[in-house]
Amino acid sequence: MGRTFVFALFENPMKSINLILDKLICYLNRILLTIAGCLLLGVTILTCSNVFLRIFGKPIPGTFELMGYFSAVLTAFALGYTQVRRGHIAVDVLVFKFP
Repeated sequence: MGRTFVFALFENPMKSINLILDKLICYLNRILLTIAGCLLLGVTILTCSNVFLRIFGKPIPGTFELMGYFSAVLTAFALGYTQVRRGHIAVDVLVFKFP
């Protein structure tokens, strides 16, 4: 009887630590996912404005580099959320091209 009580004491702190860590991970993933969404919006606006300004002969300098950096950070920030949700990335373009 004393032995099960000792195991119960060790079990409860671990559950509370895991709960705290799960909440922290969810909170951080929400923040990173919000930043990733803002970066995606920024990449979209930057691309559209560059295309529009290119018509008038004045493209935005450094657009290609900025889009590359934003996309890399966006992907890295979104991967944590994908991992927590046990999701995966499927490339539909290649799948639909095969017979």
